[in-house]
Amino acid sequence: MPAVRPVFQYDLNHDVDTVQAMASRLVPFVYENEIFGYTPESLPKLTIGGLLMRLHRLALLDTLLSDEQRERLTTAQQQVDSVKQKWLVAYTNKTTDELTIRINEWNQFLNECNQNEDECHEMYPSMVEKRVMAQVLVNETRELNALTPEIEKRLNGIDSQLQDYFKAGSFVWDQRLQRAYPQDEYGFLYVAI
Repeated sequence: MPAVRPVFQYDLNHDVDTVQAMASRLVPFVYENEIFGYTPESLPKLTIGGLLMRLHRLALLDTLLSDEQRERLTTAQQQVDSVKQKWLVAYTNKTTDELTIRINEWNQFLNECNQNEDECHEMYPSMVEKRVMAQVLVNETRELNALTPEIEKRLNGIDSQLQDYFKAGSFVWDQRLQRAYPQDEYGFLYVAI
C-alpha cells in the first residue's frame, strides 16, 4: 500500500463564499443546458451537486460558523428554496442530469483504478468528492420523487467495485467534516488509503 497522502485542508470561509456565489447564480443557470455554471475564477464551477454538498455540510457545521457566515448560509438556502419553488421542473431536470454525470465520473475513476492502483489511492481523497456529490444528488432526487430504481441500482453496483481497491478505514477528509458525513451513509469516505 502507498503511504497516506496528506488530506487537503478544509477552508470553511471558502465554502461559505462558494455557496453564496453559487446560490446567487442559480437563475438563470437552472434553466440553461449547461451542467457547469459560471462562478468567479477562484471558486469551483456552479453545479447543483456542488451547491447541495456545501449547504449540507455547512448546515451541520453551523457551530463553527460566525453569525455573518450563518446569515450568508441562510440567504443562500432561501435562494435555493425559491428556485425550487419557481423552477421545479428545470431544477429537477438539472439535478437528475448532473446525477447521471456524477455516477459516470465515479464509474470512470473506479475503472481507472484497475489501470493504476497507486495513483488511484493517491487521488482518492479529492476524487471521492464526485461520489459525495452523487450522494447529495441522490438524496435530492429522492426528495423530488425523481430517483429511478435503475439509477440507484447502477450507483450501488459501481460502489461495490470500491471493495476491490479499498478496505474500510478512517475518514479521508479533514476531521472537522466528519460529523457531516456519517459512515453509515457515506462509507466511501471511510477507507484505508
